[in-house]
Amino acid sequence: MTVTATLGSQIIGDVNNGNTYTSSSFTPSAGKLLLMFVHPTGTRVSGAGALTSSVSGQSFSLVEEINWATASRGYVYISDAVTTAVPQTVTFDCTADQGTSCSVVYYEISGSRYTGLNAIRQSSSAAGASGATRTVTLDTACDITHLTVIGHYMAVNAGIVEPIGWTEDLDGPSSTEIRQELAHRDSGFNGTDITWDSTPGAVWAAFAVEFDASGDPGPTTWNPSDAATGYTFSNGNLTAIGPDTGSWPTVRSTTSRTTGTLYAEFQFENAPGTQDCVFGIAASGLALADYLGTAA
Repeated sequence: MTVTATLGSQIIGDVNNGNTYTSSSFTPSAGKLLLMFVHPTGTRVSGAGALTSSVSGQSFSLVEEINWATASRGYVYISDAVTTAVPQTVTFDCTADQGTSCSVVYYEISGSRYTGLNAIRQSSSAAGASGATRTVTLDTACDITHLTVIGHYMAVNAGIVEPIGWTEDLDGPSSTEIRQELAHRDSGFNGTDITWDSTPGAVWAAFAVEFDASGDPGPTTWNPSDAATGYTFSNGNLTAIGPDTGSWPTVRSTTSRTTGTLYAEFQFENAPGTQDCVFGIAASGLALADYLGTAA
């Protein structure tokens, strides 16, 4: 599965003092996730939930936030559901600490089978002093097949050179008090450190977001290697016959997942005597001699 990014536009570029900043109307493409880079100045209000949409049911989750400069804070948000192609606005609320300007720029993310924070494999942020090497470090090496999006902000209007091998999407004045650069790689990066190819003389902040491009696991079957003693299998391991032991022998499927929206179904054929059958989702630590629910 290929996950890609397309830059939208700067929907907020307000140079005024304010407790809230509302974007101009924009219409995203249908079926996309929105990755929002939000950078107010003059405020360090902390916490998720400060970005809202005018569209009912469209909400955002906080991916990263970091303090930088003297009185600035950067945020990255991801939409919790795919978009519909209707005009909308977004509002950033910094009532707890009034801002002096605000910039919001967004990407449309295509091809993800997940939404919200489940769509993101990992993210990181960093900030540094004037002249310092501009590096953001992820916890683990990126998957070379995954989309990674990066953002860089600094407090002077000077050019920023994107990391070598990355596609620059934006490099210019943000119509506020900061300079911003956004770039991405649809694939090809498998490191942990992302370093910008310039060190202009200004304080800075940087973000990196790697998306999960894992594909549909496809149809699953019962797993004879992960079953209690006494099971027999047939029909390409789609049919399992359990032992009539009076206990709770368990068998798991070949597919396990930790994120995303999943669907499964089964057909119950027969239970001799007083035997019962339970079907559901279990943690990997469930003992094969226990029934569902004994391991959360």
